[in-house]
Amino acid sequence: MAVYGNWLMGLERLRTTIIDRNVLGSVLEKYCCMTYNGGILPSTRRIVVALCFVSVCGLLVVGVSAAEPSQQDEIVYEQSSNETDDTVVFESGSISGDITTGEERLPNTFVWTDEFVTQNDTTFNISPDFEATDDLDEFGDIESDEDVENLRFTVQVLETDADTDSVIEERTATGDDLREIDLDAKLETVDAPDEDEFNLLRHAGDHDGTYSMENVPAQEFENQTSDDRDGVEYTSLAGVQYTDDDRGFGESANPVRPNITQEGDIVLIGATPIEDPNSDYANEDGEVDTDGLRTAIDDWRNEEITTDDLREVIDAWRNA
Repeated sequence: MAVYGNWLMGLERLRTTIIDRNVLGSVLEKYCCMTYNGGILPSTRRIVVALCFVSVCGLLVVGVSAAEPSQQDEIVYEQSSNETDDTVVFESGSISGDITTGEERLPNTFVWTDEFVTQNDTTFNISPDFEATDDLDEFGDIESDEDVENLRFTVQVLETDADTDSVIEERTATGDDLREIDLDAKLETVDAPDEDEFNLLRHAGDHDGTYSMENVPAQEFENQTSDDRDGVEYTSLAGVQYTDDDRGFGESANPVRPNITQEGDIVLIGATPIEDPNSDYANEDGEVDTDGLRTAIDDWRNEEITTDDLREVIDAWRNA
C-alpha cells in the first residue's frame, strides 16, 4: 500500500508540472522499476503501472492542448480579423464638368458617380435598380427630377484581389439620398469624421448642362509606391438624358484630393438635345423673367399654348 501511495503522490506532483518527453521518459523509468518489499516489481505489474501512467499522461496532455491554442490557431484568428478591417477614411474634394453631345450641352440630364476607387483599391459601385423602383422600368421612363429622386440604387463596396472582386458591403439608396448622403452613417466601411454629407448625384434641377458635385469622397496623396493613386479615382461618371435611353460616361481628369476640384466631362454620343418648352419666353440668360411670363399668358389667352405649357412657364418664372 505504501508503494501505491507513493505512486499516487508522484502522479499528483506530475499533474502540476509541464510534461515533455524527457520528463515522461525519466518518470516512466522510475515507476516501472519501483521496489516491491525490497525487490523489483514483477514484470506484469510493471507493465500495468506503465500503461496506467501513459494513459493518465495522455489525458493531461490533451487537457493542456485544449486549454492553450496553438500558434497556428492564433494566426488563423488574426487573418480573419484583418479581413473585416476594411475601413476607408474619406475627406472631401469636388468634381465639375459639362454634360454634352460632344458639341451641345444637355441640361435635361442627371449624372452620378457610377464607380470610384480608393488608394488601397477598394471599389465603390453605384448602380440603378429598376426592379426595386416603383413605376420605373427603364431609363426611358424617367421624365422629371422627381423620378430621379425616387429611383433606387444599389451601393456596393468591393475589395479587389488580383482579378477577383469580393463584396465587402452592400446597401440601397434613392437618387434623393445620393444628392446629399452621409456615407459614414450609411456604410460601416466608411469613416468620414469631418464630412456630414457627400454629393454623388445631380439631376436637371441642379444644373444647366454644367454640373458640380461640391463634396465627393477624396483622399490625401500618400506616396508609398509608384503605383499608388494620389487620391480617389472616379473611373466612371454616368449621365442619362430624360425621356430616352441616351446614356454616356466620363471620368475624372485626375484622382480627387481634399479641397481640390477635378474636371469630369460626360459625353452622350448620339443624343439629341430636348427642346426647352420655355425657350420662347426666356431672356438672354436662359431664364423666364416677368416679361416672358406676360408673353406666355398672352399666348395662352390666344390659345397658342396649353394650360400645362403655361404652368411650366410659371414654374420656370418662380425658379428664376
